[in-house]
Amino acid sequence: SQLIKREPKVAQHYGFRAQLYRLNNDMRRARKDYEKVIALEPDSSLGANGMAEVSLQAGDMDEARKWGALAYKTAPKDWVAAYNYGMILERRAEDDLAIQHLKTALGLRIPDSRHRLLTRLWLARAYHRQGKTALAEEMAEELRMEKKGLKEWGIILESEEAKGLRQLLQEDVRLAGDLVNGSA
Repeated sequence: SQLIKREPKVAQHYGFRAQLYRLNNDMRRARKDYEKVIALEPDSSLGANGMAEVSLQAGDMDEARKWGALAYKTAPKDWVAAYNYGMILERRAEDDLAIQHLKTALGLRIPDSRHRLLTRLWLARAYHRQGKTALAEEMAEELRMEKKGLKEWGIILESEEAKGLRQLLQEDVRLAGDLVNGSA
């Protein structure tokens, strides 16, 4: 907030503060800061992607889809935009589009194991719904190689500050853990 007072026209400052608000489940303030990001940098995916995450965390899937599509359209070479939009589409069971965007995210080289873990989980689930058992099993097998990511999610979700993330991702992380450990 002090930095924003000194540099009120820097969108990234609002984006960072919005992430902190979102992690603390303060959606009203997060939304307000992401709106400021959009006003300052309308061609950047930062604001639209943040609005997608806020909407998703608030359970508004229609709004999340709208913002996720805009973020991806704005930054089609950004793995985060493809990942978030793919997650939203998978949760809406829009499997063809979800698969397309999640495969794009993987192709853009997701740098950390925890996000690759969930990407592969969502792909496996989408393939399974489509009756593409071999592809679902292939994704589950690749997911099993992301044990480091499972550990990372365990540490993150234990944090008191991760309430919003727990609400959003805990069941997915649990299912991924069951697949990694062979109990699903």
